[in-house]
Amino acid sequence: MIATYSENRVDEFNPAWNATDRSEHSVEFTDTSHCLFARNLDRREISWLYKPRTFAVDWDAEGNFVGSFTPDFYLPDYDQYVELVSGGQLAEKARNIRLLRQNYPDVSIRLVAGPSQLVFRPEGLY
Repeated sequence: MIATYSENRVDEFNPAWNATDRSEHSVEFTDTSHCLFARNLDRREISWLYKPRTFAVDWDAEGNFVGSFTPDFYLPDYDQYVELVSGGQLAEKARNIRLLRQNYPDVSIRLVAGPSQLVFRPEGLY
């Protein structure tokens, strides 16, 4: 665990949090940037789920399942998945998104590739 964000208490990740405004649950993030992104979504009152679904995206020549992909966030109000990328992960994550789009054309996903994109306006999701 790299970061924890508890929605039911005031903490260092969201000092303006009001526990009575949201349902209670805690999230363990696999990357600090995920925690910051969740905080930014909360500040904008955008509902989110963290890694709620894994998609089968790759099969070998015989049809055997060989790869899956779990997007970082799902924004239910926008019916949109969001995948965050940092460091040298761009090629791998772009490949996973390409495979997801090939196999699930009705699934909407956005790749957020830079820190400046971690804070975006909801209309920027489309």
